[in-house]
Amino acid sequence: ERFGVDGAIISAVDLMKGIGIYAGLEVLKVPGATGYIDTNYAGKTEYALSALDKKDFVCVHVEAPDEAGHNGSLKDKMRAIEDFDTLIVVREHEDGKLAGPQGRREVRRVYRPRAPGPPDSACPQDPYAGPGAVCALYGGQGR
Repeated sequence: ERFGVDGAIISAVDLMKGIGIYAGLEVLKVPGATGYIDTNYAGKTEYALSALDKKDFVCVHVEAPDEAGHNGSLKDKMRAIEDFDTLIVVREHEDGKLAGPQGRREVRRVYRPRAPGPPDSACPQDPYAGPGAVCALYGGQGR
């Protein structure tokens, strides 16, 4: 409201939902969003794309890679990152709604792993730990 934008958040994590509510975002409840590797990635993507018809932005929070790291499973963490890449990032890029046809506005996308910090003691091989964590920004002019 303060900045003249209307947004939504998708997350399986109560803390993130609470932050979204506090920030004035609509919490979108996606069936099967679990916060782990079995989460409904496709559902999160579909709900986000649908919400962009009415909202200025949607925050899609994916907890699976972080949880897999806390559990000490490099295999699950790698799977979670691969699933995120193929079922959310690639799907968003391939979707015609985000490409701009049919008069749709350009969309910015930011992909950011968890906050950088020391390697998780349970999973020291965490490629996103430490300084210099990756952030990818895609998109056009926007607000």
